[in-house]
Amino acid sequence: MYSNDNLASSMPLTAGDIVGRAYRIVRSNIKLTFLTVLGPTLLICAAKIAIALGFGSGALSGAVKTINNPAGIVAAVVGFVTLLIAAYWFYMTQLGLARVFMGYESDIKAALKFVNKQWFTLINLTLLSIVSVFAVLLPYMLTAVMVAMAFKGNKSASAMIGLGFGLGAILPFILICMISVAVSMAMVSIAFDKDSAFTKFKHAIGMVARAPFRTFGFLCLALISMSLLTAPLSTPLMVAVFAEAFFAKLVDGTMSKAHEVPIFLSIFIQIWESCVNVIASPLYHVAVALFYRDLLIRQEGVDLSARLAALDGA
Repeated sequence: MYSNDNLASSMPLTAGDIVGRAYRIVRSNIKLTFLTVLGPTLLICAAKIAIALGFGSGALSGAVKTINNPAGIVAAVVGFVTLLIAAYWFYMTQLGLARVFMGYESDIKAALKFVNKQWFTLINLTLLSIVSVFAVLLPYMLTAVMVAMAFKGNKSASAMIGLGFGLGAILPFILICMISVAVSMAMVSIAFDKDSAFTKFKHAIGMVARAPFRTFGFLCLALISMSLLTAPLSTPLMVAVFAEAFFAKLVDGTMSKAHEVPIFLSIFIQIWESCVNVIASPLYHVAVALFYRDLLIRQEGVDLSARLAALDGA
């Protein structure tokens, strides 16, 4: 069973309150969260190990990569396919947890059953997100290429144009950030309703467009919070990598040369990153779910409508 002490508030929240509430929800339900994501996390680790072993066994060699170890290639391909399946499974567990934590379901099995029926919606939302980002970047990139060709050979003009396009990249960057939040909200909404992918995407884009500053502030705060959480957890990993590289170069006497990470350390890195993601990913998705609910309350009075409906029913 889950703890409902810190479920979604029926009142509008600040960005800081949203992130803080997400931490409290996951912390008070850490056992449920861990058991739910354990299966896909183990599969992700196994897939990454297979990929690391496959390519680390000399599967490809030469400046022009040629097949040197067919078994290694097979292991890497199987690992990659397994990784895709595990990543899908892992993401669906995030949506199932969001459905439970937002109070739409009390049983995680029922929540997972609900979200798994919408696998096609998730795929369509992924495709829509790719198309949206491409639509933002394409005009900018085409304009940059055409201007660069028009002023080719003019060094003074090229420097000014380069500076202008560098500053001009701020707008596409902000738009992509807005789209990323909208896509995350649309995907999280899979846990709440059965609308089509286009309807979800259009709805999320509309909410973000009506609250751009609030959305950007939430994104910055969420990313900073996730960074502060994952940085200490990743410290042992960074220490292990730097220590291994330093002592390996010291023993070999090749301090000035690049050092290749050994296979055992590569596997350790993959496993450690997956373990950190067990904590970080649920936190982010719960925060997005809370932000989505907050915008619904602020912009559409969803909670007020639900209360009026309950009064009418009574």
